[in-house]
Amino acid sequence: YYIILLPLLVLLSLSSCKKQVDEEYQPLVFVSLFSSNSSMSPGGDVGITADVTGTQVKYYWSYNSGTITGGGDHIQYTNFVQGSHLIICTVVDGAGEVEQKEVTITVQ
Repeated sequence: YYIILLPLLVLLSLSSCKKQVDEEYQPLVFVSLFSSNSSMSPGGDVGITADVTGTQVKYYWSYNSGTITGGGDHIQYTNFVQGSHLIICTVVDGAGEVEQKEVTITVQ
């Protein structure tokens, strides 16, 4: 019984000692920020997507009016106020590198 149990315990302990490999760093590149439309009717919505590569990327969205739903690399933007509205996406990677792009949506 112990002859079978001992090798099994050794095998299990070796497999649990496996070193965790850190994610390989990829530099931050903010390729593009694009919207499904550049204009909309009051109360309409537009999808906006950030095309970003990098390691441990976080997304921060800001806007001068309207409502944003969603998060990460894709949001939906809604606004009832006519005019031009600026939506900004700032991305930060795990090394603290920062890039930013903006898109203007017109409500008419």
